[in-house]
Amino acid sequence: MKTFFKIFLYSFATYIIFSPIRSVSFRWATVAGSILYVLLTLWMLKKYSNQKRRMIYGAIFTGMAFIELPLRIVDFAGTEISFIYCLCILWAFITTILAYEYKNKILIIIGCLIWLLGITKVADRWAEIYNYGKLNKEQTLNVADYSIEDSNKKFKLKELKGKYIVLYFWGSHCSSCFKSFPNLQKMHEKYKNDSTIIIASVFLKNDRKDEDIKTGQKLITDREHDFTVFATDYENPLLDCIEFHVVPTILILDEYHNVIFRGSLNFARTKLEELLHD
Repeated sequence: MKTFFKIFLYSFATYIIFSPIRSVSFRWATVAGSILYVLLTLWMLKKYSNQKRRMIYGAIFTGMAFIELPLRIVDFAGTEISFIYCLCILWAFITTILAYEYKNKILIIIGCLIWLLGITKVADRWAEIYNYGKLNKEQTLNVADYSIEDSNKKFKLKELKGKYIVLYFWGSHCSSCFKSFPNLQKMHEKYKNDSTIIIASVFLKNDRKDEDIKTGQKLITDREHDFTVFATDYENPLLDCIEFHVVPTILILDEYHNVIFRGSLNFARTKLEELLHD
């Protein structure tokens, strides 16, 4: 029991070390956590080689799950976005056990490939669904009669004429929005001569800060971007219609102003390319 408690403390300390990185990046926290738990497991197996390995594995897992498991049971919805990353750390631990027990290179390779797939493709897709949900293909979401504004006046979205219309919703408080502006600018430059495609940002004004469309335009020009800036406020019924939850949110509308995509910029670029090649 004394050895179990020591290993538990090592494992719990490992969890405490990498967890703060989550406030910066779930992905980097997962990389750090996975590496630390692989090294910890191998070290404990060597340090306590005279002990039963099941006890060592159990103690490490208990330290790993001591806070994580109760937290997810009590508030799974609040921690759901990091669920796949948590599984990736657990999988790194399991892969280490399999590698140590069976010493099979194929198992190690497969385990590493599954971990890599989980931390990239699966985690990205999970985050996309968590933040933006899934569009109901059986229900047409038409936004033609909702209004936004340009420098002169409010206008209805049906006045925008294009085969596809890309709208990037952002706010002045959103640091991740500013980081993705260069990619939005690249998309703008790629399609600016294509009259069938409209790419524009929609600045979400904060009335408490006395923001207006000029505020958004200045934020864009100060960063030497020239994509179109429209504006609206958080009280616009359009946001309820599209089930808006997070900035940035990107919509792609078809020529009838039906929402055919709602998500992040990276997935929007892929979706637009697929639409253009169909």
